[in-house]
Amino acid sequence: MLSKRTQRPAPADEPAEARLPGADEGLLRALESVVVGAVGLTTRTLEATTPELELTFTQWRVLLVVGEHPAGIRIGALAIRVGTSVPSMSRLVRRLDLRGLVTAERGQDDRRATLVRLTPTGSAVRQRILDDRRERLTDLLATVPSQTRAESEPVFAALALAMSDYR
Repeated sequence: MLSKRTQRPAPADEPAEARLPGADEGLLRALESVVVGAVGLTTRTLEATTPELELTFTQWRVLLVVGEHPAGIRIGALAIRVGTSVPSMSRLVRRLDLRGLVTAERGQDDRRATLVRLTPTGSAVRQRILDDRRERLTDLLATVPSQTRAESEPVFAALALAMSDYR
Protein backbone atom coordinates (compact mmCIF):
# COMPACT_ATOMS: atom_id res chain seq x y z
CA MET A 1 0.00 0.00 0.00
CA LEU A 2 1.26 3.50 -0.83
CA SER A 3 1.31 6.35 1.62
CA LYS A 4 -0.73 9.21 0.14
CA ARG A 5 1.67 11.82 1.45
CA THR A 6 4.95 10.32 0.28
CA GLN A 7 3.82 8.03 -2.53
CA ARG A 8 6.12 5.37 -1.10
CA PRO A 9 5.22 1.86 0.06
CA ALA A 10 4.22 1.76 3.69
CA PRO A 11 6.63 -0.22 5.89
CA ALA A 12 5.79 -3.91 5.97
CA ASP A 13 4.79 -5.56 9.23
CA GLU A 14 7.12 -8.49 8.66
CA PRO A 15 10.93 -8.37 8.42
CA ALA A 16 12.62 -8.39 5.01
CA GLU A 17 13.85 -11.94 5.52
CA ALA A 18 10.26 -13.18 5.77
CA ARG A 19 9.19 -11.32 2.61
CA LEU A 20 12.12 -12.52 0.50
CA PRO A 21 13.37 -16.11 0.63
CA GLY A 22 17.03 -16.59 1.57
CA ALA A 23 17.79 -17.93 -1.90
CA ASP A 24 17.26 -14.40 -3.24
CA GLU A 25 19.87 -12.84 -0.93
CA GLY A 26 22.48 -12.83 -3.70
CA LEU A 27 20.03 -11.17 -6.06
CA LEU A 28 19.22 -8.55 -3.43
CA ARG A 29 22.92 -7.80 -2.88
CA ALA A 30 23.43 -7.51 -6.64
CA LEU A 31 20.44 -5.17 -6.95
CA GLU A 32 21.74 -2.98 -4.13
CA SER A 33 25.10 -2.85 -5.88
CA VAL A 34 23.44 -1.87 -9.18
CA VAL A 35 21.45 0.90 -7.47
CA VAL A 36 24.56 2.32 -5.77
CA GLY A 37 26.50 2.05 -9.01
CA ALA A 38 23.71 3.78 -10.96
CA VAL A 39 23.73 6.71 -8.54
CA GLY A 40 27.52 6.92 -8.86
CA LEU A 41 27.35 6.71 -12.64
CA THR A 42 24.72 9.46 -12.70
CA THR A 43 26.66 11.81 -10.42
CA ARG A 44 29.82 11.29 -12.51
CA THR A 45 27.79 11.94 -15.66
CA LEU A 46 26.49 15.18 -14.15
CA GLU A 47 30.02 16.34 -13.40
CA ALA A 48 31.46 15.28 -16.76
CA THR A 49 28.60 16.61 -18.86
CA THR A 50 27.77 19.86 -17.08
CA PRO A 51 30.69 20.83 -14.80
CA GLU A 52 29.87 24.51 -15.19
CA LEU A 53 26.44 23.98 -13.61
CA GLU A 54 27.58 21.97 -10.58
CA LEU A 55 24.18 20.24 -10.48
CA THR A 56 23.40 18.28 -7.37
CA PHE A 57 21.69 14.91 -7.63
CA THR A 58 18.45 16.46 -6.32
CA GLN A 59 18.61 19.29 -8.87
CA TRP A 60 19.14 16.68 -11.59
CA ARG A 61 16.12 14.76 -10.31
CA VAL A 62 14.02 17.94 -10.60
CA LEU A 63 15.13 18.48 -14.21
CA LEU A 64 14.40 14.84 -14.99
CA VAL A 65 10.88 14.90 -13.52
CA VAL A 66 9.93 18.35 -14.86
CA GLY A 67 11.05 17.25 -18.32
CA GLU A 68 8.44 14.49 -18.26
CA HIS A 69 5.72 17.18 -18.02
CA PRO A 70 6.00 19.64 -20.94
CA ALA A 71 2.77 21.36 -19.88
CA GLY A 72 4.23 21.83 -16.40
CA ILE A 73 4.03 20.10 -13.05
CA ARG A 74 2.77 21.57 -9.79
CA ILE A 75 5.31 22.23 -7.06
CA GLY A 76 3.49 19.86 -4.67
CA ALA A 77 3.49 16.98 -7.16
CA LEU A 78 7.14 17.66 -7.94
CA ALA A 79 8.00 17.60 -4.23
CA ILE A 80 6.33 14.20 -3.85
CA ARG A 81 8.12 12.77 -6.90
CA VAL A 82 11.52 14.03 -5.75
CA GLY A 83 10.92 13.15 -2.10
CA THR A 84 11.15 16.52 -0.41
CA SER A 85 8.87 19.03 1.29
CA VAL A 86 6.98 21.68 -0.64
CA PRO A 87 8.92 24.56 0.98
CA SER A 88 12.25 22.87 0.13
CA MET A 89 11.06 22.26 -3.42
CA SER A 90 9.97 25.88 -3.77
CA ARG A 91 13.48 27.04 -2.78
CA LEU A 92 15.09 24.52 -5.13
CA VAL A 93 12.88 25.59 -8.05
CA ARG A 94 13.67 29.24 -7.33
CA ARG A 95 17.41 28.50 -7.55
CA LEU A 96 16.98 26.57 -10.81
CA ASP A 97 14.82 29.41 -12.15
CA LEU A 98 17.57 31.94 -11.37
CA ARG A 99 20.00 29.73 -13.31
CA GLY A 100 17.68 29.73 -16.32
CA LEU A 101 16.91 25.99 -16.23
CA VAL A 102 13.21 26.12 -15.26
CA THR A 103 10.38 28.60 -15.08
CA ALA A 104 7.82 28.76 -12.31
CA GLU A 105 4.52 30.43 -13.16
CA ARG A 106 1.08 30.65 -11.59
CA GLY A 107 -1.40 28.24 -13.14
CA GLN A 108 -4.00 29.63 -15.55
CA ASP A 109 -6.82 27.50 -14.13
CA ASP A 110 -5.79 27.74 -10.48
CA ARG A 111 -3.86 30.89 -9.53
CA ARG A 112 -2.83 29.24 -6.24
CA ALA A 113 -0.89 26.57 -8.10
CA THR A 114 2.65 27.09 -9.35
CA LEU A 115 3.58 25.19 -12.48
CA VAL A 116 7.21 24.36 -13.19
CA ARG A 117 8.48 23.89 -16.75
CA LEU A 118 11.89 23.42 -18.30
CA THR A 119 13.33 26.32 -20.25
CA PRO A 120 14.95 25.56 -23.60
CA THR A 121 18.31 25.65 -21.80
CA GLY A 122 17.04 23.29 -19.10
CA SER A 123 15.67 20.94 -21.73
CA ALA A 124 18.98 20.91 -23.61
CA VAL A 125 20.93 20.26 -20.39
CA ARG A 126 18.56 17.44 -19.44
CA GLN A 127 18.88 15.80 -22.85
CA ARG A 128 22.68 16.16 -22.88
CA ILE A 129 22.90 14.38 -19.52
CA LEU A 130 20.46 11.65 -20.55
CA ASP A 131 22.38 11.03 -23.79
CA ASP A 132 25.72 10.85 -22.00
CA ARG A 133 24.39 8.55 -19.30
CA ARG A 134 22.80 6.26 -21.90
CA GLU A 135 26.15 6.10 -23.71
CA ARG A 136 27.88 5.08 -20.46
CA LEU A 137 25.19 2.48 -19.73
CA THR A 138 25.54 1.09 -23.26
CA ASP A 139 29.29 0.70 -22.74
CA LEU A 140 28.68 -1.12 -19.45
CA LEU A 141 26.00 -3.37 -20.92
CA ALA A 142 28.32 -4.29 -23.79
CA THR A 143 30.65 -5.94 -21.23
CA VAL A 144 27.90 -8.43 -20.29
CA PRO A 145 27.62 -11.56 -22.46
CA SER A 146 24.64 -11.41 -24.85
CA GLN A 147 22.98 -14.53 -23.40
CA THR A 148 23.15 -13.07 -19.88
CA ARG A 149 21.65 -9.80 -21.18
CA ALA A 150 18.78 -11.69 -22.82
CA GLU A 151 18.10 -13.73 -19.68
CA SER A 152 18.24 -10.62 -17.47
CA GLU A 153 15.84 -8.46 -19.46
CA PRO A 154 12.63 -9.88 -17.89
CA VAL A 155 14.07 -9.41 -14.40
CA PHE A 156 15.00 -5.79 -15.07
CA ALA A 157 11.62 -5.14 -16.71
CA ALA A 158 9.82 -6.53 -13.65
CA LEU A 159 12.01 -4.47 -11.30
CA ALA A 160 11.42 -1.32 -13.36
CA LEU A 161 7.67 -1.89 -13.10
CA ALA A 162 7.89 -2.55 -9.35
CA MET A 163 9.90 0.67 -8.90
CA SER A 164 7.61 2.84 -11.02
CA ASP A 165 6.33 4.70 -7.92
CA TYR A 166 9.86 6.04 -7.44
CA ARG A 167 10.39 7.39 -10.97
